[in-house]
Amino acid sequence: MHELDNKLVTISVGGKSVLVELALSPQAQTRGLGGRTTYGKADGMLFVFEKPFAPCFTMKDTEQPLKLFLFNELGQVMDQRQLFPRETGVCFEQKASLALELYTKYPHQIHVGDQLKMPLYR
Repeated sequence: MHELDNKLVTISVGGKSVLVELALSPQAQTRGLGGRTTYGKADGMLFVFEKPFAPCFTMKDTEQPLKLFLFNELGQVMDQRQLFPRETGVCFEQKASLALELYTKYPHQIHVGDQLKMPLYR
């Protein structure tokens, strides 16, 4: 585990503030938002990958639909998808440096090309 795993931070995507939980370690990224029955304070989770790669996601233990955004090495949204409860094998061909999962309660006004800003990244 990384010392900043599960820490809450406010980021900005396309000029919109989002409160996210960090997932920096492989363990936290594998667990993700799975197994949770409540939303908590955060709007979602930000996955910060050690190096860019083409990620796969599973929703097998997730009861709420999520919106997923992939970011390139410049912190720009390059893809987005809706994820559904118990969905498995959601894979991407593009290499991502970051991924953002948002609960559907967050008003999703984030678009491809929007820029990410956060204390630890840019």
